[in-house]
Amino acid sequence: MSNQLMFETKFGFGDKVYLIEEKPVTIECGQCNSKGNIESQLLSMNITCPVCKGAGSIELRDILKWRVVEDPFTISEIKIKARSRNRNIIRYTAYNKMRGSKHFSEQNLYSSKEIAQSECYRRNRPSKRIDLVDIKIKNCFAHSLPNPEKMNACYEYYRNHHRLDRDIEINEDDVLVDGYVAYLVYKMLGIESVRAVISEEVY
Repeated sequence: MSNQLMFETKFGFGDKVYLIEEKPVTIECGQCNSKGNIESQLLSMNITCPVCKGAGSIELRDILKWRVVEDPFTISEIKIKARSRNRNIIRYTAYNKMRGSKHFSEQNLYSSKEIAQSECYRRNRPSKRIDLVDIKIKNCFAHSLPNPEKMNACYEYYRNHHRLDRDIEINEDDVLVDGYVAYLVYKMLGIESVRAVISEEVY
């Protein structure tokens, strides 16, 4: 007797998707004022800027930011690696004219440019690694009863994607200001160190 397995994918064949990728921050070259060359009085001519090598800009390779690739990709192939406990691995082959065919996981592909840009904004927010025990919980969270449906949805998302669908947000004093459900799910999973977003608001 054969078993029929069903898999749910985020995208289908022929879907247009937008890729986000992490790239070094680029700044204008101050030596040549972004012209790519500088005037040499000694040689009485313009020479290639020695700082930017004629590019007019400089890549800060130690500072990375997420950005959206402008041209969308088209899904041409879907590969699913079935594993126990619903920990399936789904990979897509997608194509665009500039880059040809590439392989991607679901977590960096989005159905619209607006959603992709929103995710880039979320990922580019300042953050830090912190031990869960060092996050201070305010009384308004500690004495509240979390919604069981939110807890279950957050946990199921982690089981399927190996990451949470929401951020833990803390202030500069490591006090939790948002993401209590995520905090509880991490605690339930026994995860000790997490990435927490630093809140830009004053509380």
